Amino acid sequence: MFASVQTIGRTAMRDTSIGGEPIPAGGKLVCALAAANRDPAEFDHPDEFDMNRVSNRHFAFGVGPHRCIGSNLARMEIKVAIERILARIPSYELAPGWTYRRRGGFVHGPESLEIVFP
Repeated sequence: MFASVQTIGRTAMRDTSIGGEPIPAGGKLVCALAAANRDPAEFDHPDEFDMNRVSNRHFAFGVGPHRCIGSNLARMEIKVAIERILARIPSYELAPGWTYRRRGGFVHGPESLEIVFP
């Protein structure tokens, strides 16, 4: 899962350290939220897509007081869209030889998705 906001910048208020790395007061920090969604301490097989994952505490919609107010609506829209697509196109597979290439920028996902209908 990718969050729509991938990084958050912060400024260290005092000398500190994270993971043994010193950070001076005034030092700039970048929190890569997407890395939290790949934490093997939180997710079994974190780099595999699993729609039935039971423990699924991802950050795709933020967390705490900064959680996306529309997250439940977005989840319902995704569920309905996938159900409708699968009802109309029940049988398809990835095209032979297709490989995943991530599109960069603010919108995440594959550059293309080539499918065939058996």
